[in-house]
Amino acid sequence: MLQTDSGFDVCGAESHDSVVPVLSDIVSEPIVLNLLSPNWGTWDGLLNLTQNSNSLVAAFSSADLYKYLYYTYTGPVNLNGATLTVVLSFDRAAAASSKKVAFFNTLGDSWCFVNDGLDDDDIGLDMTYSCSDFTHAAAQGQTFKIGLVFAASAGSVTIKSATLQLAQ
Repeated sequence: MLQTDSGFDVCGAESHDSVVPVLSDIVSEPIVLNLLSPNWGTWDGLLNLTQNSNSLVAAFSSADLYKYLYYTYTGPVNLNGATLTVVLSFDRAAAASSKKVAFFNTLGDSWCFVNDGLDDDDIGLDMTYSCSDFTHAAAQGQTFKIGLVFAASAGSVTIKSATLQLAQ
């Protein structure tokens, strides 16, 4: 893992010399951005969020009208063909209320819906979800959000990993 001068964590890069200012122009290795890195950006949303060094916990309550969390980034970046992958672990209360998850981004109308139908044996296990329906680019200075929407009304979900792999 390489960290650039601007704070990006980049997998697949061997030195600062191999990272150019516009990440989407790199074509030799896939660029994978660790969205849980505190050096890369911030998570926010209308949920009770707790972030530690290697995970993010979102707690749900029935009072939450909108149950989403999002990651804010400022371009330039080309999301066309990018893949957002998250590893989630639902506790029993969240899994009992709803396991529905949707990915979103604010650059376009791309949504990925997940209705995993976890059974009791899956509660607390790491479940991997991906979305590759992103089709837009953010210009220099353009701010956008990518994130997750949940339908759960109780319990919590732990986001154990969140990566954005840019297309080559």
